[in-house]
Amino acid sequence: MPVEVSDEQKLALFDAALSSRQVEEEAQELTQSLSAFVKAAWPALKPDDDYLHNWHLDAICEHLEAVTRGEITRLQVWVPPVSMKTLLVSVMWPAWEWTHSPKTRYWSASYSEPLSGIIAGWSRSLIQSDWYKARWGDKFAFVSQSLLQFSNNRGGTRLATSPEGKGTGLHGHRILIDDPIKPDDAAATSRAVLESTNQWWDSTVSSRGIGNDFARVIVMQRLHQNDLCAHVLEKEHYEVLCLPERFEKNHPFAWMKDPREEGDLLWPDFRNDKISQALAKDMLTHRAAGQLQQRPAAREGEMMKRHWWRFYDPKLFRDEKLKDRRPKFRTVVQ
Repeated sequence: MPVEVSDEQKLALFDAALSSRQVEEEAQELTQSLSAFVKAAWPALKPDDDYLHNWHLDAICEHLEAVTRGEITRLQVWVPPVSMKTLLVSVMWPAWEWTHSPKTRYWSASYSEPLSGIIAGWSRSLIQSDWYKARWGDKFAFVSQSLLQFSNNRGGTRLATSPEGKGTGLHGHRILIDDPIKPDDAAATSRAVLESTNQWWDSTVSSRGIGNDFARVIVMQRLHQNDLCAHVLEKEHYEVLCLPERFEKNHPFAWMKDPREEGDLLWPDFRNDKISQALAKDMLTHRAAGQLQQRPAAREGEMMKRHWWRFYDPKLFRDEKLKDRRPKFRTVVQ
């Protein structure tokens, strides 16, 4: 005998089917846009924090999408601290790529293995969330999970390591380097960490790519004239997305599409002028130049400040008639 279904049951079934269809359509749309994925995924990753959007997030997503399409295979992203660079590049982007290419393998590193493992764990937690599984749970399943490495049944893997960690024998379609140097280590006068990090790149990272079209992505704040960013730029061409705390039209790596005027802040709704100035003051000039402005050496120098200099007309020292107008000096240095 046919089972009679009430109007209430029919309505519930209809709502369930409609909801399922909406989820499928949303999944298709989010797979096409990393920026849209980030906004939609935010509550699953940060349920207690409101998402605060800014144009620089779209700029980073635009460049990462170009890497996904194979249009960029060498990318550096330079941004000030606490600008969502890690959440975008190392957490959201790999999770997004697995929505349409779960076979992708990631070789990722930060300055310490525990930090690298934590970052990879955030990405894994997002992938394991109910929100993510409701949309792409049929695409793949995890087959192994550990603090520093996990993989799926479609061939995708992620390794989390560091310059002092173990990375030999494993390879990736994406070589993802996120803050390979601690700011304090970069500022040390011995430069030992800078040199060892660059040697780690040459001896280990340089051979970790898979095939001819693997991508290298480095995201960090500039710390020194000889940091990893500078080191690899001497070896091959990189697309550089440079977004300093305050816009400088004459910055040597100024992004042509940067919408700001001279001196405008990167993310004023998140870090206003008062907070930004206090941060720069705490960092001191040489650190602020690198970490905030992405200039690893202060423009006016540390020993000789630009505002110290005074300029005089050479005629004052050539024409004896003007000697009474000459400034009085205790010492003349040539």
